[in-house]
Amino acid sequence: MTKVAGAIRKLLLRIHLLLGLLAGVFVIVVGLTGAILAFEEEIDHVINSNLWRVMPQERKVLLQTITETVHTSHLDRVFVKIHMHTHPEWPYVISTEDDFQVFVNPYSGAILGTREYSQSFLSWVYSLHRSLLAGETGRKIVGFTAVMLVLLLLSGLYLWWPRSPVHIKSRLIPMWTSGWKRLNYDLHSVLGFYASWYLLVIAITGIIATFPIVEKNIFWITKSPPPPWENPPFSEKSYNRNGIALDLALQKAQQAIPAAVSTDVILPRTSQEPIQFIKRVPHALNRNAESFVYVDQYSGKILRVDLYEKFSLGATIHALISPLHIGQIFGLPTQILALLASALLPFSAVSGVILWWNRRRQK
Repeated sequence: MTKVAGAIRKLLLRIHLLLGLLAGVFVIVVGLTGAILAFEEEIDHVINSNLWRVMPQERKVLLQTITETVHTSHLDRVFVKIHMHTHPEWPYVISTEDDFQVFVNPYSGAILGTREYSQSFLSWVYSLHRSLLAGETGRKIVGFTAVMLVLLLLSGLYLWWPRSPVHIKSRLIPMWTSGWKRLNYDLHSVLGFYASWYLLVIAITGIIATFPIVEKNIFWITKSPPPPWENPPFSEKSYNRNGIALDLALQKAQQAIPAAVSTDVILPRTSQEPIQFIKRVPHALNRNAESFVYVDQYSGKILRVDLYEKFSLGATIHALISPLHIGQIFGLPTQILALLASALLPFSAVSGVILWWNRRRQK
């Protein structure tokens, strides 16, 4: 190894140690909560099985009937979204803007229960992951932690790189029979190498999701127009104050994209907004591979159809950020990968501190 290479390695080692000590606590918190959120939906279904399980039947109740039942039961609430799960054993979830949720059996129309999602365990985990329960300040800390994590991973990959081909095996397989200090080093290095590739994806998407200016620059860099969901069409003024029935609007949305199924209905909050249907191709691995159909709330006229296949490059990349970050891009395999990679972060932080402490004691 040349003197220059040795100096670079020594400098990167110092930077790696310093970043690890600065970001260690935050990396542990973000890693643990990220591992939980990789299976957020599955965990929620286990914890609240009484809300999530229904018995499938041949026919479903009209959507209009369900919404009227919910409105009548909660006159003090303004509901803005209907989530229609495609799984036959799952209920519809009707929610307000502040995430008060009503669970309804789609086959009988019966209300199964309600909850304030913001007060649930998973909401607490999500807030801890996203902002450390500290609002905008915590959100920025998490963003800068993601930046430091990228630098940690890149410097770690450089330090991992074997100086000679004969050392490759020891860099890929831990020496299990060595003493605990050597094993701690091997596990920190070897497991870090295997996890770093996906952790880089998680960290970079976390930076994009945290800082709006970075997110907006995706469209500037790719020379893409603003995403279609930022400029929805408006319903035309009409004397039909009651508006079109939801089931008829749903039928029209289905005719607009026959190959996809409606998963969400965004209800109009003003007299000008349309009824928005979010549609997904069945069995699509990317949960954000969604198309949009806008229906006039009065006449039922199809105002616009935004197909996912025709999204600009910037909009397509934007739709991939969340699934890549939480491991839901290719279904269960990437969920498990995200779980393992995120869970490794606390171990890497602790083992890194042990390495630093051992070296300090030796000196």
